[in-house]
Amino acid sequence: MHVLEAGFEGKGRPCVLLFHGFPELAYSWRKVMLPLASAGFHVIAPDRRGHGRTSGWDVGYDDDLDPFGTLNQVRDLLRLISAFGYRSVAAVTGHDHGSPIAAWCSLVRPDVFRSVVMMSAPFAGPPALPFDTADAAPAEPPVDHIYEELAALKPPRKYYMKYYATREANENMWHARQGVPGRTARLSPQVDQKVRCGIANVLWPHDRCALTFHCGKERLGCFGLGFVVARVPHLNIVLDEQARGVVVTIGGDSHPVPLQLNGRTVGR
Repeated sequence: MHVLEAGFEGKGRPCVLLFHGFPELAYSWRKVMLPLASAGFHVIAPDRRGHGRTSGWDVGYDDDLDPFGTLNQVRDLLRLISAFGYRSVAAVTGHDHGSPIAAWCSLVRPDVFRSVVMMSAPFAGPPALPFDTADAAPAEPPVDHIYEELAALKPPRKYYMKYYATREANENMWHARQGVPGRTARLSPQVDQKVRCGIANVLWPHDRCALTFHCGKERLGCFGLGFVVARVPHLNIVLDEQARGVVVTIGGDSHPVPLQLNGRTVGR
């Protein structure tokens, strides 16, 4: 699970979890992470299952989507905070499609997710359980004509959620005919040194600070095992061919710096 963090410098900080929506990434939270960290929180924003650099599957349009269900995403967050050493979090915040996931976190494990913030998408609560239905006639499913009504408008419209579920939309998002503009999101170097990017293994215990990068006396980042190339906006950290050190590029200027493995300096 790929995560962004802020406020990781000190131990014992209360944790705040930020869960993005669709189509978004953990990077969507970049402008609120540092203010929350400055308020005393350890802020963790993951790329949720099926998004960004979080990996573990190769899904096609016709594949089974059950693994991406709500409760599995709740389990992902439980494993994530456990990997970071937290028994509970001060708050889980969800935006857009992440909002109902955040709500379900607080419903399923209120002992772990102590408070919840829902942004842009309301939550109607859990569905009511069917009651006294053993001898009742099967209920007719409700019919919603909104899609036909939208299509009859001039010009015709489509409801965006309905559209995103179509094969056409899947093809358009994967292979946009106009191309996808190449954009590099940039922050200032001062911000880059306070936001770190890494892979958190949410299934097995591990040393999430096995690979630490320093530039002089300034710690630039702390990354999980398995990183070959680690990228933070505006800050690129690349292992050299002999793994004797790293090259840090900030704003176009390259800086060879030592590589520390588990506290031991290797290379220049």
